[in-house]
Amino acid sequence: KATNRLTFSFDQAVPGNGWHRLEGLERNEPFRWTGPPTVSTLDFSLDLHDGLALEFRILNSTTPEVLQSLQVKANGHRLRLIPLYRDESGAMFRCTLSASLENPSNPFTRLSFHIQQTIPFNLIDETSDDKRPVGLAISLVQFFPLDSRPTVEMIKVPIDSEPWFEAIAFLKERIQSDQTLLGPNAFRLVFPDYMPYSEKENIGTTIDYSGKTLRHQAYDWVIIHKGVNNGYVGWILLQILLLRLKPIFANSVFVIFAKQSLTKQPASPPLGYFSRNVRSAFTRYLKHQLQKRLKKDDSSEHA
Repeated sequence: KATNRLTFSFDQAVPGNGWHRLEGLERNEPFRWTGPPTVSTLDFSLDLHDGLALEFRILNSTTPEVLQSLQVKANGHRLRLIPLYRDESGAMFRCTLSASLENPSNPFTRLSFHIQQTIPFNLIDETSDDKRPVGLAISLVQFFPLDSRPTVEMIKVPIDSEPWFEAIAFLKERIQSDQTLLGPNAFRLVFPDYMPYSEKENIGTTIDYSGKTLRHQAYDWVIIHKGVNNGYVGWILLQILLLRLKPIFANSVFVIFAKQSLTKQPASPPLGYFSRNVRSAFTRYLKHQLQKRLKKDDSSEHA
C-alpha cells in the first residue's frame, strides 16, 4: 500500500540495485556503499498526492569530488538537493518530491543516486585489501509529509538553548514566503525553503554559513552567530554595513539584520549598531582578529 511516511535503513532487504553488502552493525549505524555501477536505485510505494519531503544521510564518500557529483532523481526527474549538513566526505540532504512525479502506470517510485565514478576501496584506504568499486556510504533514507517533522531527526544541532529558540521564534513570526535568509547552516533545518543553495557551494559544519557573499544575493535577513569569528563572518559584517542592513533582533548569541523595508516595526527598545548586544558581534570579531595578528607577529619574532 502506498504511504506518505516511510523510513528505510540499510539493514533491511534493499528494494533496488547497485548496492554492496551491509556494514556498520557493530556501531549501530547500518549502511551500504553504492556500486559497482555509478547509478544505485531504490523502489518504494509512495503516496505523492500532496508531495513528500525526502531526507537521506551519507556517512562517507570515496572522494570529495564523488560527493560533489551526486545527483538524485525520482522517476527520472532530477531533485534539488538542500544540504542539512555537509563536509568533505559526508552529508545530509533534503529534497522535495512533487505530486507531478507520480507515475500512474507504476505503483512504485524509483529513487536513483547518480555519481561520476566508483573507486576500488583499497585505493582510498591503503590498509585494506578490499577491491570493491564503491562511491557513497548511505545509511538512512526517509520520506514524510511536507508539513510535518521527519520520523528520524537526521542531525543534532545546537538548537537546544533559549537564545536559539528566541531567534527562531522571532523569524517565524516575520519571515515571508518570498524572502531569503543567510545564517548559520543549522537554521536550514527550520527554514529550508528560505536559504538558497548553489550546487557548487562547499558547505562545512552546521555552524558555518550557507552562502559565500551578500553582494550577489539580495538577502532579506542575515543572522550573525557571535561565537563564530572566522574570516567569512568578517566579510558578512562588512557587507551588512555597506548594504545598510539594520539590526532588528539581538540576544546573547545572535544578531538578526534586515533590509530597511522590513524594519518598519522596530524592536522595543529600538536597536542600533552601538546597542550592547549588537556591537558585541563586531567587537568580538575584531578582538579575535587582533589576537590572531599579535600571535602571528609574536611567532615571527621568535622564529
